[in-house]
Amino acid sequence: SLKEGGKPVRDLLPPDDAFSTILQDMKAGKSGNKIFSSIIENSREKIHITFSPVVVRNYHPLNSSDIARGVGNETTLVYSLALVETTKGILKSFQSMNEFSSLRANICIEVLAALIVISTMLIIYVVFRVTTSMTKPILQLLDVMKDVNRMRISNETITKLSRYSVSCREVDSVYQ
Repeated sequence: SLKEGGKPVRDLLPPDDAFSTILQDMKAGKSGNKIFSSIIENSREKIHITFSPVVVRNYHPLNSSDIARGVGNETTLVYSLALVETTKGILKSFQSMNEFSSLRANICIEVLAALIVISTMLIIYVVFRVTTSMTKPILQLLDVMKDVNRMRISNETITKLSRYSVSCREVDSVYQ
């Protein structure tokens, strides 16, 4: 691990044909990503490796006796840096995120459900109030129309239509 100062890759993994090919690529200064299987702690696991060379540029004189001839550029492979992790190790960090996100999702679902219930109850209340305010006058008018059809018009009937606690005198005088 990097906290421990790092270790050579060949010391961390058991010898394997696939890993030997990767080591050859690393020694040749190549970079890449590979997945291979190896036995770790008595179980076969997939191992992911990413490697890249670390090179240093050197400048050397083309002719050491005549500096006017210039310098040449040369790159030297110092080492290859590799990051190695098992599939289980990679997925481990995502599992805690999965638990966290599922907890947040459950909280959001509960809040949305509560909002839906509250808004549904509010809509039902408003609809009830509106329909009641519309049907009461219609039912009163129906009662008055029944009384008119039976020829039983009285002050009480007129009072129902006027919606006053005491009937209007003008309306009362017409029907008396």
